[in-house]
Amino acid sequence: MKLALKSLNDSCSKLNSVGVIIFLFLITIMPILPVFADSNLPNKHSVGQKKVGELITACNQLEDKDPAAAIKLGIDLLSELDKEEKNIDVGHVLGCLGWAYMNQNNLKEARTKALEIEHILLDLSVISADSIKLARRAGGIFHLMGDRISASENYNLAMQQAEELKIISEQIPILVNLGVLNSELRAHEQAINNYYHALDLMAKIEDFRYQPPVLYNLAVTLNGQQRFTEGLKFFQQVEAMINDQWPLGRVSQTYQGLAAAHSALDNLSLARNYAEKALSILNDNNQNDADFYNLKSVLANIYARQGDLELATQYADESSEFYLNPQNRSDILGSTNPLSGLAGTYERLGLLEQAIKMHKTSKDIEQEMQDTFNQEVMAQMQVRLNDNQEREALVLLKNERINNQIQLNAAEYKRQIWLLVSVAAIVIFLMFLYWQYLTNKKLKKMAMTDSLTQLGNRRATQNWLSAHSMPSEPGCRFLWLIDLDHFKAVNDEYDHDVGDLALQKISETLTGLNNDFRFVGRWGGEEFILITDDVGVNEKEGFSKLLLQAIQQTQIQTNSTCFSLTASVGVSKVDNKDPSAWVNAMHQADKSLYSAKSNGRNCVVFSPM
Repeated sequence: MKLALKSLNDSCSKLNSVGVIIFLFLITIMPILPVFADSNLPNKHSVGQKKVGELITACNQLEDKDPAAAIKLGIDLLSELDKEEKNIDVGHVLGCLGWAYMNQNNLKEARTKALEIEHILLDLSVISADSIKLARRAGGIFHLMGDRISASENYNLAMQQAEELKIISEQIPILVNLGVLNSELRAHEQAINNYYHALDLMAKIEDFRYQPPVLYNLAVTLNGQQRFTEGLKFFQQVEAMINDQWPLGRVSQTYQGLAAAHSALDNLSLARNYAEKALSILNDNNQNDADFYNLKSVLANIYARQGDLELATQYADESSEFYLNPQNRSDILGSTNPLSGLAGTYERLGLLEQAIKMHKTSKDIEQEMQDTFNQEVMAQMQVRLNDNQEREALVLLKNERINNQIQLNAAEYKRQIWLLVSVAAIVIFLMFLYWQYLTNKKLKKMAMTDSLTQLGNRRATQNWLSAHSMPSEPGCRFLWLIDLDHFKAVNDEYDHDVGDLALQKISETLTGLNNDFRFVGRWGGEEFILITDDVGVNEKEGFSKLLLQAIQQTQIQTNSTCFSLTASVGVSKVDNKDPSAWVNAMHQADKSLYSAKSNGRNCVVFSPM
């Protein structure tokens, strides 16, 4: 659970295209092997006559092409294997069965087989190349069914064992799996690190089997994080590998990535060339899906920047018609949200009504994507918790059975076994408590954090006041109530997205003024709160000038404009930790803030000390 939680805590903000994820996942989870002819499939009576290794290979070869045949072979194999003596072989058969069941969309049976592999891994006393393969196999089954929490735990276990045994050839595909998974979990920087690490290991052992998907994955993720110079370099390497055997869809996606990178770097002619080539491939294949209109949206932006306004408007309108069609909602939710870029294109074309509509729709889609992601993660965490609790119960039951057998031998030996069982139970219980502690700590932080600005909220303010004693003499505690001037005009003139951006930029500025003796929070709307324990009476004037100057120098940059804001500030002194003193200080600061607004704004007014 710790590994799964670590992967969640590292998570971050855009999803790759569903088509890209599925393609990369299929080619990195399990190499595609030649498929046996139906005549090579052994019947029930021939199972015992062939070597187990050959039959497991046959099962792996059938699991994608003929899952029903793979399931029959796997069940026959399990009936012949001793589950205690041949646990590794049993694990490999379970892996084949789990994958084949997933190909039949039988999630219940697939999950059961993956959990059985985990039980085998728990019972292994020695790690090996086989245990690494089994952990990765279980992770792959969970990953394919969309259970990213369980997949993360198994992939990380496989990576830990591969690093411990220093088997580089096993680390490379695991890193690719983790890269895809971390992208899905929005931990894009971690995904980028995974891919770079995989490339380094390939060069170290001169094994480049996974190079094309790693280069493509890395390029896509870098583009998604707006690191276009790096992304372009890797897309160019992918382009150099294109040959006649490449699927046209992958060629089109590569050209689209090159177009996006060149466009971001203002290489408009090259961007247009690649985008038109990609669109031509999709046109030739009658592929009018989300990728097709994403390309048209990219081209609309390029045409607008090149002054071809008529064609830009045509492509933008065609794209928006597709995006706004409720029947295509799931396609947009399953890919990188393109509406923000389309809104920028409409702004460039001077079509402000369409731009505003795109911005609002984009915001709604982003929220829906985030809500869906959060619900999936929480559901998967709960399922994983239930799995672990069941596993703990099985471990305890198994230990109890062992203990009952040992009772027949000697009372002294019985006490030793009971001691081991008790220690194991305590460790499991402490691990569960620690998981609960981490979960509660995360939830508490979320409850005290403003979701837009990531500053503390009112609850965090009270928590800070409770945790910090009053400054010692001759220090004093000041309450600074900060209100942005004419903020409503920002929302009215631009839109609420720009207003949210302004609040985030001002929050970054205020955070830059923070230290161990201060607290910065969002009080509500465009109001912020600052508590200082290190600003004395003689220093407050200088600090107030610094505060106003820092806010006024904060630049809010959008696609079409750049502006700054000023603020009015009311300041009061907090006399002691008594709640009534805080209420009085808030009242005085609010009155002083009102005076600052009345005095023409962009100033600081101190209440009587």
